[in-house]
Amino acid sequence: MNKKILMLLMFLLVMPLISALIYQQNETIDLKVPCTLDGYPCSASATCNITCQYPNATYLIENKEMTNLGTGDFNYSTNFIEIGEYQTKVSCQEGVQNATSTFTITITPTGYELSIVEGIVYISILTVLIILFIGLVYLGFKFEYVALKIGAWFSAYLILIAISFISWNLSLDYLANAGFLIAFFRIIFLFLLYALFPVILVTTFYTIYMMLKIKEIQNLVDKGIPYDEAYARTIKSGLRRIK
Repeated sequence: MNKKILMLLMFLLVMPLISALIYQQNETIDLKVPCTLDGYPCSASATCNITCQYPNATYLIENKEMTNLGTGDFNYSTNFIEIGEYQTKVSCQEGVQNATSTFTITITPTGYELSIVEGIVYISILTVLIILFIGLVYLGFKFEYVALKIGAWFSAYLILIAISFISWNLSLDYLANAGFLIAFFRIIFLFLLYALFPVILVTTFYTIYMMLKIKEIQNLVDKGIPYDEAYARTIKSGLRRIK
């Protein structure tokens, strides 16, 4: 057989998969590899072995035989525990012909990886939310009316939850190997989310309390008492009640 034709047949023996396959962490995955010979599926006598390395270059699968499905496809089932990129090699043989295909498997917590455009959109939204958060906190200190002050700070709290959620998702998709950051943003998000109900109760009672105090101060002012003195009397009476 002509040497060039033989090389062509060997090249076609294992059709490479796409350059990066993305799967979800901690799920049993069927790794299916198509095998063709001169445009036709490999026969039942063909064999394929797979080798797959962890992100740290140790072996998850070392030269294990794959299952011939009889349709020209070979399968190997496994579970990917660690997040990251796995360098994978499949070597097939049929008769005297053999060939090797290499590809990368990417494991993420969600089984999905954001594109660059999606990442830019997320980062843009995150930037806007951070600006809004800073602005609302600042306005909370500037507002004199209690309702506006509490409203600004509560809105800032809700935006902070959104910031932590987006940060968590960005770390999942772009910092797959940074487990500490993923856990950190997840803990922050869950803490803020679970604290939302207590925050609502505290802000509600505080608003009511401050509105009553303002009404008490206003009643003293209406009686002709200067505002500073009315404010001091109200604060002192509140302290006496606490004691």
